[in-house]
Amino acid sequence: MNFDYQYVKPIFDSVNSTEVPLLTRGEAHITVISPPEFALLDTIGISIEEINHIALKLNIQSSKVKLVCLGKEDVIVGGLRQVVYQLIAESSDLVEIRRKIFQLYVTKVILATHHCWLYVKGRIY
Repeated sequence: MNFDYQYVKPIFDSVNSTEVPLLTRGEAHITVISPPEFALLDTIGISIEEINHIALKLNIQSSKVKLVCLGKEDVIVGGLRQVVYQLIAESSDLVEIRRKIFQLYVTKVILATHHCWLYVKGRIY
């Protein structure tokens, strides 16, 4: 979900009072499905197009979002320390999108399992 950066910039400017200036790409978004989650969905054949279809059908850009707090991650990546700030949000609309994607996942897993069982059963008899 994309946000108009003008609404996030004042928060960025407020947080950017640290010793080391923060970097920004000048954009803001909410990650609804993380890369590791997508990797799992991809294993059962769920495409980004299917996810986008669900998100658009449920009007992702009209989702109501409530900011909850400011999060901070301090990690070492490739031997370099990286600090990332995140606005933590909650949204029942975005949870519903995730629920629909999960339903698609379960359906595809059940169909794949059923197909595999029929194939194995067919080979046994």
